[in-house]
Order: sequence, then C-alpha cells, then structure tokens
Amino acid sequence: MIGLRDGWRLAIGSALAAALLGLAACGGGASAPEAASLPPPGPDSRVGDFRGVAAVIADEPQAAAVGRSVLEQGGNVADAATALYFALSVTHPAAASLGGGGICLYREAAGRSAESYDFLVREARAGGSIGLPGNVAGFGLLHERHGRLPWKALLVPAMGLAESGADVSPTLARRLAGAAGRIAASPTLATRFRASDGKVLAAGNRLYQPELAITLSFIREGGAAAFYKGILAHSIAEAVQQLDGAVRFDDLASYEVGLAPAQGTDGAARALYAPSQRTGAGILHAAVTNRTLAQSRGVLPTGLGLVDSVEAELSTRGAPKLPRDVGSTVFLVADAKGEAVACALTMGVPFGAGLAVPQLGIVLPPSPDGTAGLASALLAPVIVADPKGGDLYGVAVGAGGSWGIASALEAGLAASTANGMGIAQIALGGLASETAPVDVLLCPGGIMAAPETCRFGAFAPDGVALAVQAAP
Repeated sequence: MIGLRDGWRLAIGSALAAALLGLAACGGGASAPEAASLPPPGPDSRVGDFRGVAAVIADEPQAAAVGRSVLEQGGNVADAATALYFALSVTHPAAASLGGGGICLYREAAGRSAESYDFLVREARAGGSIGLPGNVAGFGLLHERHGRLPWKALLVPAMGLAESGADVSPTLARRLAGAAGRIAASPTLATRFRASDGKVLAAGNRLYQPELAITLSFIREGGAAAFYKGILAHSIAEAVQQLDGAVRFDDLASYEVGLAPAQGTDGAARALYAPSQRTGAGILHAAVTNRTLAQSRGVLPTGLGLVDSVEAELSTRGAPKLPRDVGSTVFLVADAKGEAVACALTMGVPFGAGLAVPQLGIVLPPSPDGTAGLASALLAPVIVADPKGGDLYGVAVGAGGSWGIASALEAGLAASTANGMGIAQIALGGLASETAPVDVLLCPGGIMAAPETCRFGAFAPDGVALAVQAAP
C-alpha cells in the first residue's frame, strides 16, 4: 500500500509525472483510479473516477493533501478550502502568498445559488507600488460563513509546514527557476528562496519559513482580523513603508471582501455560476460567454473558439500583452452532497512585487494596475448546479491567461448542457497552457444522483498536479 507521504516522494522524483492518490469510500488502500477508457491527456495531468465522498484538486500536492486530511477529520468543503489555502501560502508563495488575492465561488449543499467572494489585491489610498493583500480576509469570511471545524485547527497544518519545512514541489521549483533573476535582485527574496550555493531552491529541497510560522500563529489566535488590525497589521504597514510602499495601517484596517451572489444563467435546469460582475473577472466571463454563444449558433463552442473570444475581448478593452506567467494558482473542493468551492488566486506576477517582509515571511503584492490588475481579471472559477436546490454537475477553475479561462468555461458549458464531455478530451484540446493551471470535476449525471458518472482532473503542464479523494 502506498501512503500519502510515499506517493509525494514518488512525485518529487519526476518533474513530468503527477501524483494521483485515491482512497475508496470503504477506506481501503491508496490506488490509482481506472481511466483506461479515455486516452491519456498528457504526462503532466491525471484524470480519475470519483469514488470517494469528496474530491480535492490543486496544482500543489502538499496543500491538496492538507485539504483531504481536513475532510477526513470531519471538516466540510469550506474547512478544507481554508486549510488548503493557508498550506498553499507556505508551499506556493509564488502565487498564493499571504500577500496575494483572488476570487472564490461557494455553493452550499443543495443550494439554490452560489456566492462570489472577491478578495483581490486593492490599491492603497496613497497609491504606491505595493498593494493591499486580500487572501487572509477572503478565506476568513468563507470560514466564518460556512466552516464547521474551529478556525484554530485549520491553521495548524500550514504552521507545521512553515516551521518544520516543506519540500519544494516541481510546481514551485519551476516558478523559482523562472524568477531566478528577480529573486537574485531582491535581497528579501534571495535570503528565503536561494540555497547556500547561490542558486534558487530546486525540487526536493527543503524550504524553512519560521517567520511565516509566527505570522500564521498570530492569524490562528486572532482570526483573519489579526492580519488587518492590531499589532500584526501595524508591523505589516511599517515594513511596507520601509520598502518604500504606501500601505498604511488604516488601509489594512478598512479592507473588505466583496461578497455578492454569483452571476448565473436564468431559467436553466443547470445554471452556470461565475464571479459577480462587480469584478473584472465576472465582466470578462459574461462578455466571452455571450460572444462565443452568439458566434457558435447553438452549437457547443470548442475550446479554441473560447480562446479566440477571450483574446478578442481583451483586445477590444485595450489590454496589454500578458507576460508568460502572471503568478496564478487554482484549486477546488467538492463533496457528494453537492457542496463546492472553486478558487483562483494570483500575485499579479510570480512573487508579486518582488519583495518580502523578512520578519513576517510575507511576499508582497504589486499594486493592481497594468499587468498585475489584468491578472485579476483572468481568474475563472465556475460551478454548474441545479438552481432549484438540486444536484451539482460540475466545478472548474482556470487562471493565468486566455487558455486557462477558456478551459474552465469549456468544462462549465459542457456540464451546463449535459454534454458529458470527458476530462481527457478537454485536456487533449491543448487548453492547459504552460502557466495556466486548470482543475475540473464533471458529473454528467449529478454528483448526488449518479456519482459514478463523475470524472475529475488536474491539468498543470508547468508543474505537478495532485488530485485526491477523501474517504470517511
């Protein structure tokens, strides 16, 4: 029997192989789900059948394992997503630092709608090159509204990874290699992410972050508010100002998460929910969907058609040319009762502003203008469910560029039309680009009524993805 840790060690050993661990609902040994009926989507992806009571999909394996552990300990989907995020802040700081921001969609079990959480990086009142972090506030509110387990319990895994050290995954290693020049030019990043030989940390190296563990302990004891008010917030503001940023304590204290109903299709038996149009991501989603459906003339649009629509909408709005990597990551959690969370996070560019607060272990975000602001519009979580409180048919999330958005929308449209498109077919369409991770769960027959029809996949060609299933 292959244990979780053993499976992770095997994944570390190959930059081209993703680790896929499954636990049967009966609680038996770990084994790879059978997927022989579908063509393999590629060496960096994994697809599987839904055989457990919940699924956790992320492009950083250690964080996904934390999410599964929370579910096995009696936590719900919101608990798992919260713990998974804080683990990501340790294991994938290039895209998910405490300094970053993002968007999540949440749908409660048998819910009649979905919620859109906007906790993107905001601009300080005085401007400046460093923005206001949103991740801690976003997951704090998600847990406050829907969590089951105590907040303090959910921060413990992340604190352990920071204090005792986390393996550098291939996911993080590729981001480190791609940002080697920026890291070398930034003393605050170099001291944290370079080895004794002066090179950036490589896959399999150990990353120790004791200062981040202390920061997480403050958040554990004082809740999300501790990050924005009180001693910790004063320390963050003072440190940013020493780095020539304009963030003040009052900026942090006034940060608010944008909570709104997710936009959804009206009158449909299967509603496709997307971020609220109060966000750039929501506006772009609506424009791309409308453009594509108008051009498809009633035919389910292809992934490449969606890519064309995304790029046309960006061009129409005068968007600047995107860099190869905008520092984004995605994950989703769903259970057999129909509860689901889909989240897309970004630092604007890998490692954000290229600055960290050494005494706190926080990688800081750039102010949300230009490319960094556009990265926030390129976040695409979608949920497909019965708007009358019935079944869940699909969850998908992509980020990082037109390919990531198109892939998530393709999966969502397939689920909303009962098309039943296979996970592998989506991947074979080439939509998971090198820096545009995509996670998908499709259930043509519904996760509650026909869980045997569900397939899930994690597509992250520029890293290693881990999809896990939880057993009771």
